Amino acid sequence: MKRHPVHIGHLVMGLAFLCIVGVWGLVQAGAVDGWDIRWLLPLPWLIAGAAGLIAVAVGSLRRR
Repeated sequence: MKRHPVHIGHLVMGLAFLCIVGVWGLVQAGAVDGWDIRWLLPLPWLIAGAAGLIAVAVGSLRRR
């Protein structure tokens, strides 16, 4: 049975979108304000980038 290929770009951007929505939800709920937003905004990009690097590494290991 053949598996559906994972598109790394779709994975990264989808994960970034979900994290940005999560940060927005925290701000709207009042759980985060002021200086906390400053360190929360880069987190979606770091998480999505790390997921992309892990997906690339796992994909290259499976091909060997």
